[in-house]
Amino acid sequence: IVGYVLLFALLLFSALIASNINFYALAKSESSLTGSKGNEEQLRNWAKEVLIDVGQIRGMPTKQAVEIKLSSPAEIKDFVIARFKKENTSEKLLATQKTLAKIGLIPPKMNLEKYLTDLYMEQIGGYYDQYKKILYLADWIPAEFQKLVMAHELLHALQDQYFNLPRLINPHDDPNDVHMAKMALVEGEATAVMMEYLLKPQGISLNDFPDLKLLMLEQLKGQLTQIPNSKLQQVPNVIQKNILFPYIYGLSFLQVVRKSYPWERVSAMYNDPPSSTEQIMHPEKYLTKRDNP
Repeated sequence: IVGYVLLFALLLFSALIASNINFYALAKSESSLTGSKGNEEQLRNWAKEVLIDVGQIRGMPTKQAVEIKLSSPAEIKDFVIARFKKENTSEKLLATQKTLAKIGLIPPKMNLEKYLTDLYMEQIGGYYDQYKKILYLADWIPAEFQKLVMAHELLHALQDQYFNLPRLINPHDDPNDVHMAKMALVEGEATAVMMEYLLKPQGISLNDFPDLKLLMLEQLKGQLTQIPNSKLQQVPNVIQKNILFPYIYGLSFLQVVRKSYPWERVSAMYNDPPSSTEQIMHPEKYLTKRDNP
């Protein structure tokens, strides 16, 4: 599903900047059960500010206002189910399930469709609907953490305004690996801008870090232990890697690009996106000597 942000991804990236941030625990703590309900007007004002900030970071001023709505757990569940049906057929998921089980990568009796639906319902903290052009924020997340979600999701809104996300990302049009490469570009850029937004007050940028992919993979296991009883903690390795690939490897890809090129080079990629996950993992195979599949 394109255009959403995982709570675990926020925890992972936040930990790179402030190791004492435990986003998931704070968001789920008993003291914050009221979440963001009743703060809609404040959230809309924040969203206007964040949209301006991420547009300045990215060099893409907003073309139109983005509508903001709060979503309950039930509404997020409806979104996940509807988007799964839109982007995947039951036959395709069943075929994937049988293949992964046959080669021992998931338990033989795992219902992949139900498992992934439940996993996304647990992890989605907000999402930009590129068809309705609306940003939905989870109403149980404390208001003080919503700016982090906004920075990621409002960049998706800008991507949509400038590059037409439904045209770019259509899992029915592309082979799986091409689709994953495009997802890594879209989610990697949104994550990169989100981190630039977080780092800006400290006067540093992504270019001041070594390879973020290596840092994140090192701390991945440790951060998972901070999410008790999470489906992501028990998820089979093959699913975990596929879910996190667009964020972790996509961010690393964008980091390499940005160390040598301006944001205009990233914009150009939307007319000629990476065509394999190999190119995402080895950016030189996209940027210098193109190695197409």
